[in-house]
Amino acid sequence: GGAGGGLADLSSGRLEIGTVDGFQGREKEVIVISLVRSNPKGDVGFLSEDRRMNVAVTRARRQVALIGDSSTVARHPFLCRLVHYLSTHGELRSALDYGAGPSLVQPMNISGAGCAAPARREPADEAQVESALRSTLQAFLADAATGRLRLGADLTSFERMVAHRLCEEMGIDHESVGDGRKRRLILSKAGWEPPK
Repeated sequence: GGAGGGLADLSSGRLEIGTVDGFQGREKEVIVISLVRSNPKGDVGFLSEDRRMNVAVTRARRQVALIGDSSTVARHPFLCRLVHYLSTHGELRSALDYGAGPSLVQPMNISGAGCAAPARREPADEAQVESALRSTLQAFLADAATGRLRLGADLTSFERMVAHRLCEEMGIDHESVGDGRKRRLILSKAGWEPPK
């Protein structure tokens, strides 16, 4: 609506903002959890209270959205497992998906040694995913006749994350388009012109 529309929504009772403690014993259709810590040391402060985080996550009936700095939270074993679980059973979005420059975004490492989560894929499979994507990207770069490449919506959130990281590493322009299961990655070569 118009001016103050957000306030009207709050007063209608449809949107409730509160702390984990305020939701103890209650549920909501959708829960958005903001992990407010972001620092190079990986200090998660009060987020390290695993039981409280468990309460927060389990308050959602239909959907939970977790927002935070993955490089910070991935240093805490429980939070790392939580992010890993949500990314393998749901959808992972990066700040890169919303236009953040590469200098602001570090690739997520949610299956590294610091994360004791059982991986959905075996480590060899992860290496195979990276190897296959790297081969695809190298072939794309070597093909002078092709300036754009669309990676299909069949990529998992993990595969998209690896593709984003490899594109950054290899200097390939890339953009995520679409929503949900129709999300795909469009790659392009900077300054490419069709051969004459």
